[in-house]
Order: sequence, then C-alpha cells, then structure tokens
Amino acid sequence: MKRQSIFIGILVALAHYLEAQGVCEEPSSIAQAIWREGLQTPIGNRLGLPTTHVVIHHSNDPNLVLDDYTPLVRNIYVYHTQNNGWDDIGYNYLIDPNGLIYKGRDPQGNASQDEVEGAHMCNKNENTMGVCMIGTFINVLPTRAALKALYTLVGWKIRKDDISVLGNTPHAIGPTSANLPPMPLANICGHKDGCQSGYTECPGDLFHSTFDELRDSVSLYSSKCGVSFVETQELDQFKLFSLGGQTQVIPPKTYHEIKIYNLRGQLLLNQNFGDEVSTQGLPSHELLLVILKGGDKELFRFKFINP
Repeated sequence: MKRQSIFIGILVALAHYLEAQGVCEEPSSIAQAIWREGLQTPIGNRLGLPTTHVVIHHSNDPNLVLDDYTPLVRNIYVYHTQNNGWDDIGYNYLIDPNGLIYKGRDPQGNASQDEVEGAHMCNKNENTMGVCMIGTFINVLPTRAALKALYTLVGWKIRKDDISVLGNTPHAIGPTSANLPPMPLANICGHKDGCQSGYTECPGDLFHSTFDELRDSVSLYSSKCGVSFVETQELDQFKLFSLGGQTQVIPPKTYHEIKIYNLRGQLLLNQNFGDEVSTQGLPSHELLLVILKGGDKELFRFKFINP
C-alpha cells in the first residue's frame, strides 16, 4: 500500500511538472539570420523529407571555452559552402558547449528545420536529421549543458515524429563509391554508423561509446512529454523506467499483471496478462500511470494510451 501511494504521489507530481514546464515544445534555437549575418546567402533549392534517423556529429573543432561560439558556427558554414562547395551548412542543427542550439541548413520556406535534407552523412542524407555538437569528442565528452540541449532537441524530435528511441530502421550506407547495401541503422546514431567502416571517426570515440546511455537519457526525457503512446500489443513488452531511473527491458512473460491509474489515483484497469490486454474504455488524451507487476517486481511508466 505504501509503494502504491508513492506511485500515485509521483504521478500527481509529474502532472504538475508537465503543466508547468511544457516539455513537449520545440526547444528554442538561434536563427540563421542572426548567426549568418553578413555572410553569403546559401544557394540551391531545399527538399523536406520525413525523418527516420537522428544522426549525431562532432565538428572536430578545438574544445575551447568561450562566451560566444557564433564565430565557430560561421566558420563551419564558410567551410561547408566555400571549401566543400556545398549549397549550405550541412547540419540541421548545431549545439555549442554552453547549451545553445543553432538552426543549421536553411529550409528557405520549403520545409521545416528538422526535416530539410542536409549534407552530413556520407552522401546518404535522405530521411535524416543531422545534429552537430561543437568540439572534438575523441577523448572527452560534450559539456553537461550541451548534452542537456541534445536530449531536449532529440527528445522533442523523436516524440514529434514517433521515432523509436531504441529501435533501428534500414538505411543506405555511404559513401556511394562503397556500393554497400542498406542495412539496419539505429534510429539515433553517430555519423560513422551510417558510413563504410573506417570512413570517419565522427562523432568521436569516447562520445560514441556512450550512445546507449544517450538513448536512455533521450527516452527518459521524452517519456515526460505528452505525445507518448502505448499500443495495446505493446503493453507486455515496452521499455519502462524504475524508481531509480534505471532502464530495463521487460520480457513478455516476466510481468503477469497490469494496473493503470489516472491522475486522481483512480484504478482504471487491473488485469492479468492473457493473449492481449484491452485498453477499451481508457481515456485517450489523459496522462496515466501504467504499472506492471511480477512476483516482487513492480515497474511503472507514465503514458498516454492509444486504444
């Protein structure tokens, strides 16, 4: 009974948090017109495509401590357009060590910022959103402020487009000259994951080694966002978070009972797992607490139910 009270208390607290924070909104970012002022206008037409993959990069710049990283963003733009001969900067977004997010490739009114096709993954850019972390992360990690901005940006994006944080989707592997077949690629991946082996070390070995934790952090952030859904067939196997914040995969038969509460602590569903768990009659636009039980195990997650 005490543990149930803890769950309900957390549920109510999270409801107040969501109402106060508005965590589903796109994070603020610095527009191209601000950081690109005085530079050559990008050329070419823009194409918008639905996103299947968020691709994370590092800029390979020195890890400087600055109050303003705008000059580095401008340098990247100049390098991409003048040295590389590209139409525009390659990434959809850039994040500096202070945690500021910059809008990258200019959609020019033809696409949304997160869906404009860029030039950042081995000439295989279709259906990707590129995010560049400013710095070099071979032996060091991005700052906490930068990582927080990354979780916020990617968490918003994956919920907006219903992208599975921990899933993978087939995607072409570059460069074109390698003539490689499409293969499963993590939906949140590093630049080098989408390229021929040895083609690049981006986004840096140390940073890349933490991507499992990065995906968990994005998932934890986005689980507080009010566009998360559970389909009926997922209820016995979706990913959950324990009270300690540790991510655990729930095998289908490990948990034998499901309970669902609303924000007022009312029990809406108490059912043992059978062939399926019915969500008929549950509210479809209300934050609910889903609890799975099995023996002495009890895990929960806050979800919106999609009957």
